Parts: sequence; C-alpha cells; structure tokens
Amino acid sequence: MLSKLFLQSFVITLISIFSFSCKNDSRKDNKTTALLESPVQQQVQFKDSISQYSYDFTRKFPFKLKLLNRVDDFENVDKFQINNYHKEDGFWIINGSTKKIEYYNLNFKKERSFGEIGEGPQEFLQPYFFFVDQDKILVHDFQQHALKEVSLKDFSVKQFEFKQLFYSPAFFSDRKFLFNPVNDDKNAPFTFVLYDLKTKTKVKQFILENELQVEHKNYMRQVYDGDFRQNSTYSVYFNYCTGWLFVYSNIQHKFISKIQTIDKTPSPNAYWKEVGGGIKVLVKDPPKFWFLDGFVDSDNTFFLLNEVTKKGSVIDVYDLESLKNNNYLYSISLPDLEDGQKASHIFKINNYLIVYYNDQTIIRYEIIKK
Repeated sequence: MLSKLFLQSFVITLISIFSFSCKNDSRKDNKTTALLESPVQQQVQFKDSISQYSYDFTRKFPFKLKLLNRVDDFENVDKFQINNYHKEDGFWIINGSTKKIEYYNLNFKKERSFGEIGEGPQEFLQPYFFFVDQDKILVHDFQQHALKEVSLKDFSVKQFEFKQLFYSPAFFSDRKFLFNPVNDDKNAPFTFVLYDLKTKTKVKQFILENELQVEHKNYMRQVYDGDFRQNSTYSVYFNYCTGWLFVYSNIQHKFISKIQTIDKTPSPNAYWKEVGGGIKVLVKDPPKFWFLDGFVDSDNTFFLLNEVTKKGSVIDVYDLESLKNNNYLYSISLPDLEDGQKASHIFKINNYLIVYYNDQTIIRYEIIKK
C-alpha cells in the first residue's frame, strides 16, 4: 500500500515537474521548488480560545512537500473527485459558478466538461455531492431532489427522483446509496439509511449508537454533522466538529469500525438558539469546525485535513484496516498562503497532494520522504 511503501522506502525519485501558468509570474520562480518541512516529531500543546479545549499529543512528520505548480485564480469549486476505479492523471470538479462537471489534468488545464444549468433531467440546478464510478458519475442535485447517473461514454443522464431531504450521501456501483436523513428531533438517534434506487426501497437502516457504540447526545445529527469520503472499498464519514471517523464497508454494506483521531477532540453540544424576530436556529457549542475535508486513497488510508494545530493546517493520516487501537500513521504539515488563506479541500493522485485554498488558489505538491 502506498502509505506503507512511504514508510518503508528510503527515497522517492522525482519523476517530472510540469510546466504551468499562473496569475502572478513572480511567485512561480521562487515558489515552485520550495520545500515545506516540519520536524520529524512534534509535540502539540495548546488551549483553544474558542472551545477552551486543551490539547497535548504527538504527531509524526516523516514527509515534506515540494511545490510543483500553482494557479492563483482557479475555478469556484464545490467538490473534487477522482476516478476510484481507473488511474487517471487528473480530477473532476463541480464548478460552483457554472454548475458544470469538469475534468482537469495535473497542470490544472480543463480537458472535458458537461452539464447545463436548468430544471430538466439532463440539467443541473445545484449539483453538490458526486462520485466517480467505473463507467459513470453519480450526482446528487440538492435543489432538484434528484440523483443523476451520468455515463462517462456519451455523458447521457439518467435521473432518479428522490424527494426526501438528506445530507452526506455515499454512492455505490449497484445504484444503492447511503444517506443521513434530516431529523432535528431532540432525542432522535444518529441514523443512516441504505436505499436502492432500482427498486425504490429502503434496504437497511443503521443506528450508530448500536452499530458503533457512538455516544448519544441531544440533536445527534447536528452534533455529528459531517460528510463521506469514498474509494471503491470504504466510505469514511468524518465529523466537522469532533474527532471520530466512522468506517463503512462498501463490500459488506455495513459500518465496521470507528476510529478516534489522534487529537481526541470531544463532541460539541447542540441546542436551539433564538436569533431575533422569533426565529430559532439549531447551533453547536462550541461553534468550532476543526475538521475540514478528507480523502480515501487507493491504499485504504484516510487523509484528514484539520486545524487542530497552533498555526496553519495539518493532514493526519489513518490506516483504515489496522487491527490495532491506534490507526494513526503520520501527519503532513500544510502552511497557509502568504496572505493567510487556508486550505479547504485536499485530494491525492499517486504521489501528489492537491490542495485547494479559500481564495481559489490550487497547488500541486509532491510528497517526499525526509
């Protein structure tokens, strides 16, 4: 497995540096070959001023990043995906401005594009979640209340209407999908439903308090608000505010484990708060989103982008198949940009880490053993 090969290999050879264009040419010369390093081992000790959480744990940093290419004014991206079945030197995005689904190479040049804004079955209003399968792309159009299956051969679209409001789906090749139904009842359990689009039936329901012994709290959907990241073998649900990963087997179609993050960030509380004019909203306390994005690579390791650090951001990497209590493998330090902009999305292609920042800057790094 790639992450394990990292730990065993003595050196990784640079293969190539792609040419690129960027908005600010002066940055290109002095940034492209910069190596971003951090100590091999680092003690993390601090108290967060918002949550008042105190942290004291150790991270390992066996790798450094080499910046290969950068574009300072990329597209407005809602989501990234790669093909989980066929190795490609590129990635797919949902363009938040045009609502198109687009394919880019590692030089950040667009090669393919499809989709139009509209209300028809062949069009998209608010495509938000999507998954690249063997020969198709599965898309959830939030505003149309529909799931759409797009052929990668001719980009024809097959639509399945689904009226129930939900968040955080995971898609599977056999037209099943897993989702967290919206339920803001105070005592409702934390529930996921496996649904079959072919038969239009609920296959199974999972209550995570029972499946994984997840701690029950009031307003569970809000407390454990998060999102799925997938490869062909696993779907990993990471929580925005608490340090737990819930691992689902795409093969067995069941939740198989929970992994506590190395920082052990506790879960928040949730309650209804009046914001004026008789309006109430369901909020978290503390209102802190520590965990921003994640990625499951082909080696079944999970890369978790988070801000449980004094400065910048960090990616903590976990082995999804470890039988030990500690699935943590190592970390990668990720600096903010010069103007303080932070990373918001990450994904990995082969030995490259692609990072997208809040100001639409996108950077390709190479991961190198120290």
